[in-house]
Amino acid sequence: MRGSVENITECAGLLRDFISSNYIVEVKFEQGDGILLSRKDSILSALNKEGEVKTQIVRSRNIIEIRGKQNKAKDAAEKVTTFLYGGDGITVLRVSIPQSIIGALIGKGGSNISKLEKEHEGVKIDVNSTTCRLTIRGKHNVAYSCRGTVLKEMVNVNANESIKVNLDVIEQLSDKRCIRKITGDLPVNVTLTASLVKLRGNYVDVEIVKAAVEELSNGTLQGQVDLSSPLFDALRSNVETKTLFDTIQNENTATIEMDEQSSSIRITGKRSFVKRVKFFIFDHLVDNYSHCFSKLGVPKHLAKVASNAKAVTAIAAETGCDIVFDSDVHTLLMQSESSERLAQGLERAKEYVKKCDSYVFVVNIDRSDSWLLVTILTQYRDSLRDIEETCNCKLEVLKDELVISISVKGGEDVQDGKEAVLALVETVKAEIKFVDIPESSMPQFIGQSSKHINAFAAMHSVQIERVRKSPTRLCIHGQPAAVKNAAVATEEWISGWEDKNAGTSVKLDKGTLEIFNGNTPSSEKRKISRNCGVKLDVYLTKSTVIIRGGKGNAHDKAIDAIKALACIHHEEVGATEPSRQPTVSIDKAPPAERVKITVLIPAKKESSIPTMVEKKGRKEAANKKDSKSQTVSKLFNFLVSEDDEPWDASTVSSGLENSEDGYFRSSSGFSVRL
Repeated sequence: MRGSVENITECAGLLRDFISSNYIVEVKFEQGDGILLSRKDSILSALNKEGEVKTQIVRSRNIIEIRGKQNKAKDAAEKVTTFLYGGDGITVLRVSIPQSIIGALIGKGGSNISKLEKEHEGVKIDVNSTTCRLTIRGKHNVAYSCRGTVLKEMVNVNANESIKVNLDVIEQLSDKRCIRKITGDLPVNVTLTASLVKLRGNYVDVEIVKAAVEELSNGTLQGQVDLSSPLFDALRSNVETKTLFDTIQNENTATIEMDEQSSSIRITGKRSFVKRVKFFIFDHLVDNYSHCFSKLGVPKHLAKVASNAKAVTAIAAETGCDIVFDSDVHTLLMQSESSERLAQGLERAKEYVKKCDSYVFVVNIDRSDSWLLVTILTQYRDSLRDIEETCNCKLEVLKDELVISISVKGGEDVQDGKEAVLALVETVKAEIKFVDIPESSMPQFIGQSSKHINAFAAMHSVQIERVRKSPTRLCIHGQPAAVKNAAVATEEWISGWEDKNAGTSVKLDKGTLEIFNGNTPSSEKRKISRNCGVKLDVYLTKSTVIIRGGKGNAHDKAIDAIKALACIHHEEVGATEPSRQPTVSIDKAPPAERVKITVLIPAKKESSIPTMVEKKGRKEAANKKDSKSQTVSKLFNFLVSEDDEPWDASTVSSGLENSEDGYFRSSSGFSVRL
């Protein structure tokens, strides 16, 4: 300032008064509270009317500027902070409401909100229909009680969703099996129209089914992780989190978006990638924000029971902790700004999972019998449905976990369902048998155009098929007694074949055997077989390879090749103990007995069942060919000779001329093909 001393003094006084009257305090607010603060009856309007301070909302920064004398501005800022976040005996709680039920929850003209405020005296409830967020303000205990009531009402209100899909999806969903797979037995009503899939049920289950329908429609799954506003803000501003998300997106074909309006993380991609990304995010939250976030994994066979929306909501209402069940990763997620309530929620969640376990009986399947689960799912699905209806239970077949879970409602007995499932397992075992057969014997057992194997199956009244993924394994299925007899007969056939087709036995450790085995042209077994001119049969249960066939020292070459492969494998795994080197034992049977002469099916009276043709030696085959040539030549000479001239077999040589093309010619030049 420049001027006379009197003017400068006066101006300085005015400036000091202006500065002291325009002290600014900034208060941050959540995006969802912006509309609430802009109302005519809001706390900011009340402060402005009092005239002691001026307020202004800066939406670009989500802050409130409070201007006035320093003490007045600070007092006003404290009031606004208490209004927004609680304090001084007041608790502020926020509940996110799905768009599909917010209208039903509010009620006509806000009738349901008014009812809640009357039932919980002193509570003030504000609803932001734009951000779908409900805010509860009141004394501590009353506010949490009101929150619990709201949560319970949310799962009791029916949500309605309509999803637009193409005709192909409608056709797929017309199949009841597809509907059951999509809903996962959740209590959601599905209605199909020409272009819409309409869903009705509680909002938790509807959201799960909606995601499944959209995945069926566009091939990608959209997963969502809902967070509290403070946790979302902390996560978004964390540089480490941004780096983690970028790394996850680069390593997985999934996109990660942070939605500020709903305070959630959205993950889009293939189901397997979405699940993987969720695991990464949850682990990151537990590692860095354990004071306000926790998780509890649920065994997969308990997932259907533990995912009960009403039961999980009841725990959240009781503890004051936000608890949800993530169906993609079978995990209970807990959030709370209070570490005490978070710990209480985790403890109650553990008790809940333990209680769910008491409602479920698990039938464990041995890994060697893993085929049972696939068979039950594909061929005995109707039997599963019958058990569910008869025993009033829910069955779930989990192939990865090798279990069949039987769940019932609380307090009911699972014994009937347990006995029925065990009986079904025994039935499947009796009706289906698997038999491993040496690979080199397979052509002989099957026969040309499957003639021999079909005849064998018909004789024993069973069906026999080769297992696609295991070409040396046969599947025998039919009535229990017939299957048993057929399996015994097959084992006897294999035993007889092995006795007459002796070979060199090479015993290998499991690791080498896994590398050695394989049916692709590039597998080690195929390479050795081609290079040495032998046939190799692998016996996985005995950890043995049998070398059969070949000429000269072919067996020795094959043994050396197998040993070399074993040594390479042992060097790779760091195994140097002599005891781990492959051991070789040579079968005593002489080479002449390695050619099998057998009958596939036991002979019966007046039976027309075909049998295996005996393999002949080269000499016998040559004699047969000569005999055929002589017979044809005699017939030829008989045909071309004169009626009154006796034919002479010594002239056969003329008839054999050009016999390679099948034509026989006489000395006179006459040709005929016989």
